[in-house]
Amino acid sequence: MSSRIWWPSRRANTSTVTAPDIDKGRGGYADCRRKYVREEVLNDTFGTLLDQLHFDEEVLDWVKTALKASHADERCGHEQAIHRCQTEYKRLEDRLQAMYLDKLDGRIDNVFYDRMSAQWRTEQAARSSAMVRRKNPTWMTAFACWSWHTTLVACS
Repeated sequence: MSSRIWWPSRRANTSTVTAPDIDKGRGGYADCRRKYVREEVLNDTFGTLLDQLHFDEEVLDWVKTALKASHADERCGHEQAIHRCQTEYKRLEDRLQAMYLDKLDGRIDNVFYDRMSAQWRTEQAARSSAMVRRKNPTWMTAFACWSWHTTLVACS
């Protein structure tokens, strides 16, 4: 795969990364000092730098322990979020069943039943969708296999 990647160069007089000079009136991406580096060169360079990293056993054990603890915390939070979604879904289902019985007994009118059941069914669908997303995290990347975060509005 040969692709070109914009590699930010450093300006001579500052320690900031070269960026589009929008604030200087040149428009977006008008800086001609951008340098391009082939992806293969970047891979080789980073590979060489990573090969030079060496850690003693104590540091590796510490990192391993920290990653396992982080994974356990994330897994626990993940399972708690699923449980909250299931509990909320069941609570809504119980409300719908009780409200239906009230409708049959004539305690509530059809308009109220229709309005509330539509609202609660929508909330149930959101909880169900959140549970599916939590149970089947197809969006996980290789870098996030040990720890993954989601923000679910319905079950946070």
